[in-house]
Parts: sequence; structure tokens; C-alpha cells
Amino acid sequence: MWALLRTGRWISFTIAALIVIIAFGLLSVWQWHRATEKREDHLAVLAEIGQAAVPLDTALAQEQDWAHVTLTGTWTSEQLLVRNRPLYGRPGFWVISAFREADSDRVVWVARGWLVQSGTAAAVVEPPPAPAGEVQVNGYLHRSDNRALVAGENIPQGQISVINVAELNQRTSRAVTDDWYVQAETDPVLEHLPLPEPDDVQNLSYAGQWLLFALIVVGGWFYFLRREAKEPAAGLDLRDQEVSSRTG
Repeated sequence: MWALLRTGRWISFTIAALIVIIAFGLLSVWQWHRATEKREDHLAVLAEIGQAAVPLDTALAQEQDWAHVTLTGTWTSEQLLVRNRPLYGRPGFWVISAFREADSDRVVWVARGWLVQSGTAAAVVEPPPAPAGEVQVNGYLHRSDNRALVAGENIPQGQISVINVAELNQRTSRAVTDDWYVQAETDPVLEHLPLPEPDDVQNLSYAGQWLLFALIVVGGWFYFLRREAKEPAAGLDLRDQEVSSRTG
């Protein structure tokens, strides 16, 4: 069997198999590193969430995603629904409202909470009004989505697709914070929005799959080697049986 490995065809086949195995191994290592990076990013987010709440100006100066912040002011009448935001398997919306800080004219977009979708996707939904009067809101600073804000004929009035603060600013002509919004911890009438969870499972799965593919290549190499090695032996046995039958 091992004599086959000295033939040109099997040398080429073995080199090709080694290249594929190494490539799969490197892809597995890369996916493992991506999973590690995501796990470290999640730990950093948890560390930010666990900190005491600081004024919004302090968090904006540091530009730290998921910083724990506090705001004092009043809710404006401007409210929108962010579509396609399921929660625990239920379809629904994020309710975002404009919040005017008490010590300035700055208006901040705040994701107040989650609202279940009770009608069809094309139905116009009225979100519950925000509390009146001066309130304190604690939440987490989050970077704006840079995708285009979709709103048009196919989307009911008062609904948008993503929280793109820059486009919201153009749409409402309000002086909102650049590239940031706040995700509120709680709201009196809405379900609270979930905090980020680790998303390294898919990368770990891919890492295992690439290792499995590498093992399949190794198994296939041995399988074809053994099969080809048995073919000459099988041919000799047949010739021996023919000779024996003739002489018999």
C-alpha cells in the first residue's frame, strides 16, 4: 500500500490533501479567534453596563458604546416605531421618543422599550404616550445604525426600519446627539429592551465544522489509498483462481 505513495499521482494527491487540510485548519483557528474577540467585546460591554450611571455629556465625551448614562428632562411629542424587532419569539416594535434635557436645548433619541405587534405588518400602530412632566431616565448609550432609514409607501406612517440618528435629525429638524441614542433601562408602560448577549456561538460552530472538514479529507485520503491498494491484490487473486481452474 505504501508503495503507491511514491507514485507521481499519489504524491500530487497527497500534497493537494495537505494544502486543503492546512487551509481548513487555518479557517478553524480564525473562527476561534473571532469567537474569542466577540467574547472579550461582550465582557467589555458588561463592564460598561455594570458601572454607575454618569451624565450623558461625560459618556459622549468618552464615546464609549453601552456606557451607563442618566438624563433629566421631559419627553417631547415626537415618537416613532422601529419595525421588525421581535422579542422572545413575538413580533413587535421598539418605541423611540425624543427627550429634551432640562439643562440644555439638546434633544436625545431614547429607545423607551418594546411594544408587541397586535395587527398586520401594514397596520398603523399608535405607541403609548411617554410620561408627562420632568423625569429622570437611566439607560445605555448606543451608537447609531449607519444603514439608511427606510420609510415610504410600504411602511406605515410613524414607523422606520433602523435607528439612524443622522437621518432622524434631518427628518424631524431636531438637534439630536450625533451618532448616538440611549436605550432606556425601564419604561412604565413598555417591556424593557434586552441587553446584548454573547454572539460567539456561530463562530465556535464554524471552527468545529472546519476541523470536521479537515478530518473528512484525512479519512478520504486513507480510504482511497486502501481501496487502490486492494485492487491489484484482488486482480492477482482472480488470476490465481483462473489458473487453478484450468490446471484442475
